[in-house]
Order: sequence, then structure tokens, then C-alpha cells
Amino acid sequence: MSVDHPPPPAGGRNPFGAPGYHRPEAPARFVPPPGAGERNHLGLGLAVGVLVAVVAAFAYGGLLWGLTDRHGSSVEFHFGAFVMAALVGITVGEVGGRVVALPFAAALLTAGAVIFGSLFGAALIAGDTAAGLGHSLSVTDVFFHHFGSLWRAWTHDFGLGRLSTLCCSALTAYGLARYFGDR
Repeated sequence: MSVDHPPPPAGGRNPFGAPGYHRPEAPARFVPPPGAGERNHLGLGLAVGVLVAVVAAFAYGGLLWGLTDRHGSSVEFHFGAFVMAALVGITVGEVGGRVVALPFAAALLTAGAVIFGSLFGAALIAGDTAAGLGHSLSVTDVFFHHFGSLWRAWTHDFGLGRLSTLCCSALTAYGLARYFGDR
């Protein structure tokens, strides 16, 4: 019997795609052993989170001082608290990794940074207002020697808006730290 087409190549593969055709197998990928790529750096995550929170708090206080008009009245800038929450949460999550305590630490660091930034901004505004009235009152003097008065003024203005900003920014930092830590 004569055949009109050539015989299939060795190995049983048909180059024309007929039912006997088998795809070549993909090369094997390197699979790391379990736990090789995990990031669990509690100390480093906390250290970098504290650093970012302190820098963001000073920037937030400066922003609050910069938004003060010529008559000494200031505008509370709630969006800045969420920017701080994003900075702290993303940084803690990326650096610290999958440690369970780090999202809680990011939330506490953010709440502390928002409070410290607000107090620092109030001290900057008080020093600037005193300088405008002809008195010499530095920011460090307001912050360290008159902290009780500064704290009373800040808590006197504490209302639902400030509480919701504080809580929502802490929750934002928690969520971002958890998301970027699990990624």
C-alpha cells in the first residue's frame, strides 16, 4: 500500500495539528521553598513607621500654620490627616510585611501623628500670632513651657469633626498597612 504523505516524526507528534499532536511542555519554573519570600520585620517596620509619622506630623503642623490667614484664624485641614495615614500605612506595610501587630501600630502611629501635628501647628500659629503682637514667643517655648494651655485649647475645640478625622485616618492606616503587608 502506498502512502501519499510522509510518516509522522519520531515521538508520535504530528506537525499538522491532527489529533495525535502534543504541545511541547513549558519549561519548569523555579518555585521557592515555603516561607522563603516572606517579609516579617517587626522592628524595621516600627522604626520606619515612627520616622515617617514624625516627619509627616511636622509637615502637617507646618501645613496648618501655612493655611492660617493674616488675622490668626486657621482652617483645620482634614485631608492632610489622610495623607499622613496613607504614608504611614503604606510604609509600615511595605517594610514590615506580614506581622499581625503592624497594622495596629500603624493606626496608633497615625493617631499620634495627627494629634502631634495639630499641636505643633497650634504652637506655630501661637508663636506667629505673638510675634505679630510684638511679643517674643518661640515655638519651643509654646510647646514645652505652655503645653498645658496648648492642650486645653486643642481639647476645647475637640468635636465630632476632629474625632471622625482621627478615627478614619487611623482606620485608613490600619487598612493600608494590612493590605501592603499581605501583598
